[in-house]
Amino acid sequence: MIKKFFLIFIVLILSSCDYSPLYSSKNNKFLNIEITNYTGDSRANSIIRSRINNNKNLNVDPIKIQINTEYIKKDLSRNTAGDIETYELILISKFLVDFGDQSKTISISKNSKMENFSDKFEEKDYEDRMKENMSNSIYESLILQLINK
Repeated sequence: MIKKFFLIFIVLILSSCDYSPLYSSKNNKFLNIEITNYTGDSRANSIIRSRINNNKNLNVDPIKIQINTEYIKKDLSRNTAGDIETYELILISKFLVDFGDQSKTISISKNSKMENFSDKFEEKDYEDRMKENMSNSIYESLILQLINK
């Protein structure tokens, strides 16, 4: 009986609060980001561009952005036979942001480590998922910086 009462109490408290996730789409619905140019890694640029285009408010002045991304996959460690055991994946994005009356450059980089797979198809699939996760993280960091400009 006490457990049921406690559970109902917790549900009522949590449902009545105004909690919203930090990266919810409501936070960036007041931004109108217009991408003028993009260079570099096409997959990362595609993910960032699609996230930006999904969240636009055409009723506000546009923020013009140029995107330059660089993707680096470098060896971290090798075994005694000289085979690569660990890679470091680095995604660096530079955004030239034009607010109309002012410009600024925002650089965001994300990195991750990846073990070498014996199955190269599985390794490529995992690497693509890591690149997608890093691109989404860069997008979220960009939005936070634009909101707090």
